[in-house]
Amino acid sequence: TDAEAKKAAAMVGNGDSHVATVLLVEDNEAVRRGSKVLLENSEQGDFRVLTVGNGREAIKLFQRRIEDISAVILDLNLPDCQGADLFRQMRQLAPTLPVIVVSGLREQQLIAQCDGQKPDGVLVKPFDGDVLIEKLNSILHSLNSQGRSPIT
Repeated sequence: TDAEAKKAAAMVGNGDSHVATVLLVEDNEAVRRGSKVLLENSEQGDFRVLTVGNGREAIKLFQRRIEDISAVILDLNLPDCQGADLFRQMRQLAPTLPVIVVSGLREQQLIAQCDGQKPDGVLVKPFDGDVLIEKLNSILHSLNSQGRSPIT
């Protein structure tokens, strides 16, 4: 199909400006896989998803691919580090890069945990896949309209 051809072409880097590369940091393998499939098969956006299962891998991949990443979806409950610490590290390295945090905490608790730094979006577990896509698209389009296009 045309959509599959477009996605395949984007994967090899043909300069398609509508592809958003998303770093998904989630320790639960089923959630990680499901979210990746959901995003990459979404008809509401053209997403390329990089996935990691812990904070150590996340920061290494983030530093290596920082120029390619359009947004981060970060589960704050990781086995090897505090997600809030990882969030602060990412903010330090890329202050304008959108980060959506996923947690069981309410937004005010999250902000307090992140030293007052507010994420671009918050998803409270459990969340619906459509909510994830809507939030991601909303953030990316908002930045794009401000001339700070994160879409690579």
